[in-house]
Amino acid sequence: MSELRELGNKSIIIFAGRVLGQVVTFISVIVIARLLGANVYGQFVYLISFLAIFTIISKLGIQNGIVSFLSRNSFNLRQKQSILNFSLRTAALLSIIVVILIYANKDFILEELLNNIEYENLFLLLIPIVIFDTLISILRSSLVAYRKIKEITLVDNLFNPISKTFLVILLVMVFKIENYYALVIPLYLSSIIGIIYYIIKIKELALFGKLEKDFNHIQIVKFSLPLLFTGVVIIITQNVDKYMIGYMIDAKNVGVYRMAIQFGTVSSIALLSVNTIFSPIISGLYFDNRISELKKMYQITTKWITIINLMIFGMILIFSKDIMRIGGEEFTEGAMALIIISIGQVVNSIVGSVGIINTMTGSPKLELYSGSVAMVLNVILNLFLIPIYGINGAAFATAIALLTNSMLNFSFMYSKLKMHPFDKSYLNLLCVFVVSVTSIYFLSDIIQVHYLVKILGIGFIYSIIFSLLIYRFVMSDNELRILKSEVNKRINRN
Repeated sequence: MSELRELGNKSIIIFAGRVLGQVVTFISVIVIARLLGANVYGQFVYLISFLAIFTIISKLGIQNGIVSFLSRNSFNLRQKQSILNFSLRTAALLSIIVVILIYANKDFILEELLNNIEYENLFLLLIPIVIFDTLISILRSSLVAYRKIKEITLVDNLFNPISKTFLVILLVMVFKIENYYALVIPLYLSSIIGIIYYIIKIKELALFGKLEKDFNHIQIVKFSLPLLFTGVVIIITQNVDKYMIGYMIDAKNVGVYRMAIQFGTVSSIALLSVNTIFSPIISGLYFDNRISELKKMYQITTKWITIINLMIFGMILIFSKDIMRIGGEEFTEGAMALIIISIGQVVNSIVGSVGIINTMTGSPKLELYSGSVAMVLNVILNLFLIPIYGINGAAFATAIALLTNSMLNFSFMYSKLKMHPFDKSYLNLLCVFVVSVTSIYFLSDIIQVHYLVKILGIGFIYSIIFSLLIYRFVMSDNELRILKSEVNKRINRN
């Protein structure tokens, strides 16, 4: 029960932080879209998406491996210091080598892989971000292993988006920098400050120390290598759509599609929030042979992840065009892509943290297998669908790939642990979704007001109706008792 309470409390912290971070990020995207246009934003997204593949290679999968190793009670402090030392040295060296290779082959990359030599200046400016992102990822994973959720939330979801937004506005509005420098400068400044902050927090944990010569560091590499390929697969799957849109169509469509992804993946906040704190808990419960507790936590978290995803999907289904209009009229053509992307997120949420469970229970190769199938499928579908359907084709390809990955990961997990999250409450949840969306859809069609007023006002009514129906028809007696107990504790504490 203590792990469940910790998972719930810290997931709420992360969820709240991610929501606030998304709000700030939306503001930033809207500022960029309106002041710099879809073309400049699209170029930046296009190149960042391309470089993400090299970043994941330089990490060697260690950023996931150290979460498992540092969260195990079987290692003492000196061994954990050695693990972090080895991980940082390895990742830093690899990232430097990768950056040198990119610079050495820049002409080939620009002409053959990016299909546009006009991106040269921006591309050269962005290449070093591979080193920064690699170091941030390793340092961040160390804090994840020690469940330092508030610290991570502060940097990832508050400081980074707020500082970037402030700097973009400052550079555009005050210094009149209306090109990609308004995006590059905030990116590097926030990265440097983030690294410094993480180093300070890790020092407080006394995790910096010498390499232990008698410690078998190769086991970290062996555990992490499958995660490297898994990471490559995930990054390609997440970015191949944007890359192929930029290669086959133009940067403007990349910008529109990126806006659709920004809104369409907001529901993934719930799953990502749970995964952040759930991953070390999974490892601890599994290796302590507390499988029944792991099963209970999986069932509860998956149900609530699905509830949150369906609630947000309902909003997107009703207000898709109005939501895209926030970025400007040129972005409304991405309304259908927004809906398709959101459907993929809902399907992904239904099976919960299956990929993380496979990895943290000692089977990282399973996530690699499922991810590889999804990646190949995604690339093939994008090749065929983008030339015909444009960004809607890319959205459909991504949704199908996400569905495939989730179902394969779930089948692997079920065959190993014999657990699933489903019960009759899921049928009630589906009915609640249909009733809520149908009633609000007709209401929004009748009321003709400014699109922002419609999103906020009618969206609020929808949220209330959905929440009340969930409370009445979906929550179990045990969940109601836990909810009332937590509410009373917070009231008494205040």
